[in-house]
Amino acid sequence: MAGDKQTSRTDSLCHHFLHSKNFEGLDLGKMDKVMNNGSIIKLEARLAIQAGAAGITVSNHGARQLDYVPATISALEEVVKAAQGRVPVFLDGGARRGTDVFKALALGASGVFIGRPVAFALAAEGEAGVRKVLQILRDEFELTMASSGCTSPREITRSHIVTEADSHLPACLEVMMLLR
Repeated sequence: MAGDKQTSRTDSLCHHFLHSKNFEGLDLGKMDKVMNNGSIIKLEARLAIQAGAAGITVSNHGARQLDYVPATISALEEVVKAAQGRVPVFLDGGARRGTDVFKALALGASGVFIGRPVAFALAAEGEAGVRKVLQILRDEFELTMASSGCTSPREITRSHIVTEADSHLPACLEVMMLLR
């Protein structure tokens, strides 16, 4: 699958930057909450958990440093699987609409951080702009939940979405994806 090739390339590219020695000397027991910021590969997620991280954010930092890293939404499910429910996993980056929040929750995210839409709204219209953009995101999210038969975020599951990783699905579902 294309995702596996991309993940493999990213793993090999980043492997020399990631080493458990990067976490040595950190006494995480003295801190109430420490979040690992920026995991986009399962190895990094596992290292963060072993080091005692209280949670993981899946982030590519807006792809500012590396424009060829996977999109956060593409990396999310793999990191969630690597975390194995031991710590919460949050999506940080790429969420622009309420539908993006829904997708992230369906892929296993514990929550979603919203950055750019809020920053742009703040710059354009101040506090009123932030309130407006957050309301739009909430309305889109609630509409997506209702359209999917969900009355609560807890009801959102992986079965509510189809991704490129689902290439094994019957052709009729692929046609449905094209019609979206």
